[in-house]
Amino acid sequence: MDEAVPMFFRMGIEARPSSLPGWTYPLCEPLCESSAGVSTDEPWPALRGDERVYIFHPGAWTPAAMANVEAMVKP
Repeated sequence: MDEAVPMFFRMGIEARPSSLPGWTYPLCEPLCESSAGVSTDEPWPALRGDERVYIFHPGAWTPAAMANVEAMVKP
């Protein structure tokens, strides 16, 4: 399956898309519709629930960092 992962966090000098969690985004590229890349240190967009989510962390993955991510993704 071909897939492109849209990265919904800083990737350069541009401003963040939003400072509020749950912001929405339009996708124009069909290859981007099945996944999302987010970072633990920025607000996440509204995720549909059926997409594959790639979670990035700017520091070391420690047990505390993993526990925080688990708390963020559990309903």
